[in-house]
Amino acid sequence: MFPVVVEGKRLRLRELAAADHPALFHLWGDPVIVHYMAFNAMTPQEVEQAIGEAQAEAQKQPRSDYMLGAATIADDVLVGTIRMTAGAYRSVYCGRLTVSRDQQNRGYAAEIVDLANGFCFTALNAHRVWGVVHQDNPAAKQTLLSTGMTFEGHIRDFFYARGAWHNVDSYSILEHEWPPRHRGRNPGLPGDRAGREQGHR
Repeated sequence: MFPVVVEGKRLRLRELAAADHPALFHLWGDPVIVHYMAFNAMTPQEVEQAIGEAQAEAQKQPRSDYMLGAATIADDVLVGTIRMTAGAYRSVYCGRLTVSRDQQNRGYAAEIVDLANGFCFTALNAHRVWGVVHQDNPAAKQTLLSTGMTFEGHIRDFFYARGAWHNVDSYSILEHEWPPRHRGRNPGLPGDRAGREQGHR
């Protein structure tokens, strides 16, 4: 499935491009942003390599890895990222959710998760979508809960980074729970099936 485009009210999930390098370095090279992530702050060269790897994965058939950027619809400025990896039993793991520090507190993280969940349940035919949050990141936990995901439990020593093991909290949402009832229609998508229609473009 290439290219993937999923449009919401303000943001668009799309494939990464070489032109995104400055914005991605602003994200993945920021020690504050990656403090809760399973990787260290990247150098410009590492960001360039990561873009190349994402582009290579996007061309695979069948495709199981979707490393996407989140850009504003108005001017296509990259403000965040998310990665979706399809696994066994119609499960999709979502990770690398980031939002630039200068773009936070605008509800972008929740919109990115909404768009990703919609894409997973429609275009990828997922039964279960899940992700983890660092145990010391309450804002991210609240974001996932606000999108209808359910806290499942704690996972000890889930990843090793910056010289230490890190614990995480696990969250998931099942296909019969999407879109979340308390929010009506998925707020990130213009329609319940928009992810499928745009994901196959």
